[in-house]
Parts: sequence; C-alpha cells; structure tokens
Amino acid sequence: MNPLIRNIARTGLAACSVLGVTSLARRKQSGACILMYHGLTKGQGRGMENHSRLHLDINGFRKSAAVFAKHYHVIALQELADLIEAGEKIPDNTVVLTFDDGYASNYHLGLPVLEEFGLHATIFASTAFIEREIFQWPDRIEYAVDHTSEKRLLLDFEGLPKELGLSSRNEKSHALITLDAALKLIPQERHLESISHIEERAGVSLLSEPNPADIYQPLTWEQLRKLEASEFVSIGAHTHTHPILGKCTPEFARKDMETCLELLKTKGGIETPTFAYPNGKIGDFNASTEKLLTDLSIKVAVTTEMKFNDTNANLLRLNRMGTPNNGYQADTICSGLIPFIKNLFTSNTPPTTSKPKRAYARSK
Repeated sequence: MNPLIRNIARTGLAACSVLGVTSLARRKQSGACILMYHGLTKGQGRGMENHSRLHLDINGFRKSAAVFAKHYHVIALQELADLIEAGEKIPDNTVVLTFDDGYASNYHLGLPVLEEFGLHATIFASTAFIEREIFQWPDRIEYAVDHTSEKRLLLDFEGLPKELGLSSRNEKSHALITLDAALKLIPQERHLESISHIEERAGVSLLSEPNPADIYQPLTWEQLRKLEASEFVSIGAHTHTHPILGKCTPEFARKDMETCLELLKTKGGIETPTFAYPNGKIGDFNASTEKLLTDLSIKVAVTTEMKFNDTNANLLRLNRMGTPNNGYQADTICSGLIPFIKNLFTSNTPPTTSKPKRAYARSK
C-alpha cells in the first residue's frame, strides 16, 4: 500500500475510535468474529524478511490484546462451537483468536501477552513444520529470493514463470508476489517439489540453513505440549505438509490428514483437535474435504472467508477475518464497523445500549 494512503487509513481508524464510532458499532454487533494470525516478530526484519507479512510485530498484537480485554468477550474456539451446536445465543462482542502453522513465536512472544490480558487462542499446527521436515512455503521462497546471489531467477517448472529479475529490492518484491500467486495454482502433489525447484535455481535453501532466523522457527513438541497445558491456549490441526486439501486427490488429502492427527495424538497428547483449512478460501475446501474431516472425527473447522459467525453457522466452515495490525484495526474489524456504517444509511433503527462483556481466558 502507498505510504500516504496507509497513513490516511490509520488516521481514519484512529478517528473512528476516538470519536466513539466503533463503540456504537459494538452495540449493534452480533455473531462471533474469529481472527486469524500466523507468526509474531520483534522489530524490523532484514532484507526481504517478512515480506509476506505473515509475522505481526508483537507491539501491534499487544495493543490489539488490550482492546480485546477492554471491549470484547474473548472465548475459545471450541466454546464458540459448543454454543452454535446447542443453538444458544452467542454473547455480544464475541471474539475468537487463532494462529496458523505453529510458529515458535506463538510461544515466546504470544503466550506472555495472552497471559497478561487473560485471553485464549487456538494454535493450528502443521505437523511436518513441528517435525522440522519443512518450513512454511512463503518463508522458504522469501528466504531463497532474499539470500540468492543470482540476479535473475531462471525456472523450468510447469506453472511457474520462466524468468524473474532479482537485481533490486523492487524486483525481488515483484518476484515474491508473482511466485506466491503461481505456487497457489500448482497441483498440491507437486507443491513441495516446485518450492524445492525454486530453491535449487536460487542456490540457497532455508532447509539447509544451520541457524534460521527466529521469525521462521517452528514450535518444538515440548513447547506445543506446554501451550496445550496452558489455560490460555488450545492446539488444533493444520494438516501435515500444509496442502490445500480441496485441490488434492482424495488419497493424498487423507494420508496427509491422518499423519497430522497421529502425530498430534502421539507427540502432542491431543485427541480431537479443531482444524484450520490451509489457505481456506472457497475452492480450497469442498464436500469431499468435509466428509474427510467427519470421517476423522473432526467436528470444527475454520476457513478464511471474511464474515462473522451466527448461530446458524456450519461448524465445518466457520468464517475468519484477517489479521489486525494494531488496536485500531482490531476494534474496527471486531466491532463490525463497516457493515454498521452501511446499515446506518439503510435503517432508522437506533443502536441498542447493551454493555459489552470483558474478555477472559477459558480453562480447558
């Protein structure tokens, strides 16, 4: 985003909060807002590190947590699912926090903030990442493009661009954006192969790095078990190798999911986890993937469809909103400000005055 536009947007969000617009929206908000995070980081990365913006600065998360604790009713994902399954009313201003992939920063940076503000989060673990068999693919291509000495990346893999310039920061940024879009269309059975091809042509690989940057590190099994034992965290499943299940063959999808669940059970002590679809857009899951989850006794799954969830929500297709970068964005997203403003101009019904509930952590 253009820096000027970004500053204008931030100023607008701050003004909405200061003027009490989000407070009005909160009083009209209904349904649950599930938020999605990935990794967390301290300070600015070097080079192209965190170009994907998967890793949120911890100060931004802490400011968001303060907003959640003050204005919202934060509950565990499973608790929300229990309410929906029972047909019970979802409390006003309900928020659910989730983290995808299983980054070590969730433990080192995220858990202390959750403890400080008494908030609960679900962390969806990709078990091949926890096993250190793979790193997350956006991190792998980011590392390869950032650390290669090549000025041009020459590729020979179906579905990938033939040539990408790497002689400047702008060219590297364009290369990463181009590769990200192309890799999401590669058949899932060849996805890891395509990433290895990029690394081979770049001449560097995150998998071969003896001491990867903290931002790329996965949880250890010991950390994962400690998180699960905490009253502030539940561990969910996020496949084994992070394939987009709706674009896999049924055989591949089943094998990957079975491996994930077996590892979570034997090494994590987790029997019936909730689940997050990798990528999570329409087309990334379907009736076949829902049947697979049902066959594997998974009853709760989240997508990345950006909507709130009401009592009629499909428990295998729960919606999730994007990642707020700071407290203002957190309040704007979770208050339902945008639909509130739209309704303001189409309805004469005055806002209610129900008092929002305070956030709390739910013991498992």
